[in-house]
Amino acid sequence: MSLETRLRNTGQQPGGGGGSADSAGLAGTGATYVLSSLAVGFPNALYIRPGSSVTTHITGSNLFLNAITNASIANTAGLGSFALLPQQAKLYSNDSSARIDAGTPIWRLIYKQDTQQYGIWQFLIPVDYSSNPYVRILWGVDSGMAVVRSTTWTVQQWGQSPFLANSSMYVDTYGAANNVTMGISAGYSSGTLQMLTIPIANAVSIGLYNLIKVRISNSGNWVGNVEYIGGNFEYTRA
Repeated sequence: MSLETRLRNTGQQPGGGGGSADSAGLAGTGATYVLSSLAVGFPNALYIRPGSSVTTHITGSNLFLNAITNASIANTAGLGSFALLPQQAKLYSNDSSARIDAGTPIWRLIYKQDTQQYGIWQFLIPVDYSSNPYVRILWGVDSGMAVVRSTTWTVQQWGQSPFLANSSMYVDTYGAANNVTMGISAGYSSGTLQMLTIPIANAVSIGLYNLIKVRISNSGNWVGNVEYIGGNFEYTRA
């Protein structure tokens, strides 16, 4: 896609000399720029994504910008995420509760070995959510392994619409489990980081502005504690 437009001189006030009805504004968000008309609500917004070829030239007080977007690159930029920090987890008030530990240089959510334990995160679904939800977890174990052990991570999810009649925030309800079991190798060193991705195949009411609850639990036959270091709720963007 090729686009050429004139941008208003940023040193001038809207409607001042040098501007015009078809003037535009350019705002940056780091890797992505938003090019839009000055109309209220930015109804004609266009996005210049990483991989675009951008050239400019200046004539008088006007800046002309030409952007040729690489469609294949733009498509790879369609991933979104929402951080699930260990210190944000809601903990149950009984023995099924994991434990937040702030006593080391990093935050950790600690799952003990002898029972399945849970941490809960809640958030509004991001406004650019489209499909393909999954959870990415960074974790480790605080003891070394002399023999092969296994651990199972379980992600359960529930969504509630703010407009749903008789919907209650107090219901502790989740959809079917999404499980991933993996081995911890003999010779594992304490604290070695591991990365795991769990697709949320059993999704419940993930929709725009819905309240989303994600429950992450762990069980297995390892030695010591499993430590959740951080994670993301990730998805394909609209």
